[in-house]
Amino acid sequence: MKSGRSATSSDAAERALRQALAALRAGHADQAEWLAVEAVRANPADTRAQHVLGHALLLQGRAEEAVPPLEQAARRSRDPAVETQLAVALRQSGRDEEALVRLTRAVKRQPPFPPAYLELGNLLAALGRSDEAIEVLQQAVAIAPRMGEVSIQLGFIYAARGDNDKAHEWLTRGLAEQPRDADALFVLAQLTQAKCHFADAAELYGRVLALTPNDAAARLGLGVCMLELGQTTAAFEHIGTAASSSARMFGEALTALAAAGRGRFWLRPSDAAKALKRG
Repeated sequence: MKSGRSATSSDAAERALRQALAALRAGHADQAEWLAVEAVRANPADTRAQHVLGHALLLQGRAEEAVPPLEQAARRSRDPAVETQLAVALRQSGRDEEALVRLTRAVKRQPPFPPAYLELGNLLAALGRSDEAIEVLQQAVAIAPRMGEVSIQLGFIYAARGDNDKAHEWLTRGLAEQPRDADALFVLAQLTQAKCHFADAAELYGRVLALTPNDAAARLGLGVCMLELGQTTAAFEHIGTAASSSARMFGEALTALAAAGRGRFWLRPSDAAKALKRG
C-alpha cells in the first residue's frame, strides 16, 4: 500500500502531465515545458513525462536540450514516435549519423509509423542518397497513401534529379492532399512553366502568392507567364515588383525578360533594364 506522501506525489505528477499534454495540444509549448519539468521531478522514471518535455523543447527550436529527455524516453520505450522525435532533435543538432541510426530502427517497428519513413527519406535525400530515399518514401506511400508530405518529398527528389515528369506526377498527387504547401506549388509551377503551359503555371504561381504574398520568385514567375500569354501590362507590374525586392531579383528579372518568348524579339537587355527601373 502506498504511503500518503507517495500517493500525493504520484497524483501531482499525473496532474502535471495531463496539463502538459493539454498545453501541447493547444500549441503552448513553453507552458508544456515547465509542466513536464514538474512531472519529471515528481517521477523521473515516467517515460511519458520525458517524452512530453523533449517534444515541448523541440517545438521551441531547442533541439540540443530536447535530446536528453527524448533519449531517456526512447531508452524505456519501443514507441516509434518517440524514436522519430529523438531523430529529429539529433538531426537539428547536427548529429545526422545518430539520427540515421534512430530512424532506421524506427521504421522497423510494428505497427508501421509513417512519419518515421518520411523523416528517414528526408534525411537520406539530404545526405545525397536519393535512390535509398525514394525506396523508403515509396514504402511510406504504400503504408499511408494519403500522406501528402511523402508524395511532395518524392516530387522534390525527382525534380532535383531532373526527372520532371515524375516530379510533376508526385507533386500533383501530394498537393491533392496538401493544397496549401507553397513550396510544392512553386516547384510544380516551375515545372509547368518549363513545359510552356503558361496559363496553368500562372494559376499555380497565383496560388503561391495567395499563401506567401512577398514571394518575389513566384511573382516573377507569374509575370513571365503573363508576358508569354500577351498580358503585357499586368506582366510588367509583377516583374517590376519582383525586380525591386533585391539586387539578385533584379538580375533574375532582367534575364527572364531577355529570354522570354515574347520579349527577346523586341527587347534588348538595356531596354529591359530601363523598363524594370520604370516599373
